[in-house]
Amino acid sequence: MRMTLTKRQADVLAFITDYISDNGGISPTYEEVRVGLGLNSKSMVMRDVEALVARGRLRHAAGCWRSLALVTPAAPKRLTTVDALIMVGSIGRYESRPRP
Repeated sequence: MRMTLTKRQADVLAFITDYISDNGGISPTYEEVRVGLGLNSKSMVMRDVEALVARGRLRHAAGCWRSLALVTPAAPKRLTTVDALIMVGSIGRYESRPRP
């Protein structure tokens, strides 16, 4: 179950996503996010980033600058033929029967 984001968390996530795509994979600093979104303090950004990490939307290496990384949801597993057969049921073993 995915928890919904607040408006500001969604704005922070969108800003970080756009920044990373526009800057060759480099993530923004908290100050750049603060200025980009017009927020009053870096602590507001930090709180939202930590909430996004807790919700599994971002990864963050503590103590490193520009270490935010987007977490992409895992793609659903494609079923193989064997998986599909197991899900549908087993195939009965062929038994030869004597002819009358």
